[in-house]
Amino acid sequence: MRKFVILLCLSLALSGCGNGNDKKQGASYDQQQGTTTQNEGDSSLIRIQHSQSPAKRIQKVNPDQTTSDKRPINSIGFLEPITPQQSVSDLKGVSQHLSYVAFFSYRVNADGSLVPIEDSEALAAVKKSGAIPMMVITNFTEGNFSPDIAHRIFTDKTASKSLINGVIQTMKVKGYKALNIDFEHIREKDRELYNGFLETILPQVRKAGFTVSTALAPKTSDEQRGPWHGAHDYKRHGELADFVILMTSLNP
Repeated sequence: MRKFVILLCLSLALSGCGNGNDKKQGASYDQQQGTTTQNEGDSSLIRIQHSQSPAKRIQKVNPDQTTSDKRPINSIGFLEPITPQQSVSDLKGVSQHLSYVAFFSYRVNADGSLVPIEDSEALAAVKKSGAIPMMVITNFTEGNFSPDIAHRIFTDKTASKSLINGVIQTMKVKGYKALNIDFEHIREKDRELYNGFLETILPQVRKAGFTVSTALAPKTSDEQRGPWHGAHDYKRHGELADFVILMTSLNP
């Protein structure tokens, strides 16, 4: 079955999803579109980002009305919890319309530990709204995605095990129900190492009772190379994850 998924990015100072200056510059937005792949088949995805208050721009829709005979619709909003108060404010009027709220992000250290975020109040608000809280982990550090951290996690069994245990423990304690792995700027030669890491972490997280997904860079063919594309194996990710997200963009 094909599914049509709409992904809404909240207007936050979020790497890859806009910045805090957008609100000062007036009404503008980025629209992204691509496809996702699931174990049961392919599905389409559109990511929409806007800089004004999402509560003012969103059209109220009953979640029960977002299905049809052929294309059930799921929606995902990405949230960066800068402060507890701001996070809760950003969720008002929005989260009840979303299938998932993805918390961007728990940053992975080279030793496999996680940099915590202030997400308790926002998580409570998401759970109250009925949306599914999604934990996002990244190899992001010092303003960019780190190929060194990714390589260390892929090759150091102790660090990898620590990360997997930390992710599952955090999800259980915090109440997350889904995981997204957003590892970017990976060395092209680490493609199979990344696949191997996913082959290890995703089954364990799924076995613990959680939905699993990955983020993928857009490319025109599997032969496309480079640090942002070469290590992302569409086929293998689609086989391992419940769904994947293509991070495409179209600037107006």
